[in-house]
Amino acid sequence: MYQNSDMRRYLINYKFKTYILMFLIVLCPTIAFPNSNNDLNENIENALHYLQRGVEHHKSGNYEEALTAYSKAVKLNPNDERAYIGLGFVSSTLEKHNEALKAYKQALALNPDSEWAHAGIGIVYGKLGKYKQAVDSYLDSIRINPESAETYYNLGVAYGKLNKTKDSIKSYKQSIKLKPDYKKAHDGLANANKNLNKNKIISIMNSFSISTDTILLIFGILVFIIAIVLPAWSVISEQEFGWRKWAWFLVVIGIFLIVPLFCSHPPGFQGGF
Repeated sequence: MYQNSDMRRYLINYKFKTYILMFLIVLCPTIAFPNSNNDLNENIENALHYLQRGVEHHKSGNYEEALTAYSKAVKLNPNDERAYIGLGFVSSTLEKHNEALKAYKQALALNPDSEWAHAGIGIVYGKLGKYKQAVDSYLDSIRINPESAETYYNLGVAYGKLNKTKDSIKSYKQSIKLKPDYKKAHDGLANANKNLNKNKIISIMNSFSISTDTILLIFGILVFIIAIVLPAWSVISEQEFGWRKWAWFLVVIGIFLIVPLFCSHPPGFQGGF
């Protein structure tokens, strides 16, 4: 399960800054936007109002209302990175993945170094099962901010889906290093270690695996050899072991096992045993 609580905190922490900016716009428009006209100031003021409402709905879990508010915010002010990130977050939460990707990419167009946009795109790709793209997006986010325990956790999840268990373990460990009490990262690390040990056992078993035909062939050859060696030893040593009747019986068994196998897998057959 991918985590995006850091992004939620990022949006909520902007609420206080939004109040300050609204104060500047309302009381000091010439200071805040010296080259803007009143209509532009009004649009930006309204955009900030909807951004604030979006954050409030977002915080309370009313994602449909937050989606509406963020959509109005970006329409009124298409240059606000935060509104696009909020729009991407709630769209992803509501399983509207294409809309989420579009919003996050718009945020990147405004700020290519937006760690939140890169991380958000990674989460969407992860939900879509595009784990390679998810890994690339998380790495971009980590390049900008290498201190996010949550992004390292999400990276570990994506690596696990790609069966890159060692990389997954490395990511979980880094997440725990940054946030020692991160339970999900601890759980992910434990599961990854189990998978690593399981894969090692399977690999060892596969390296020693022998087909049923091979086992029967070996057994047949051994029986055939014993059936020939024992009577011969009896003649050479001039001792009677009473093996002759059993020897013929073993010869028949050996031939019965070997001949069908050679017929189905003749010498030189590349599919082999």
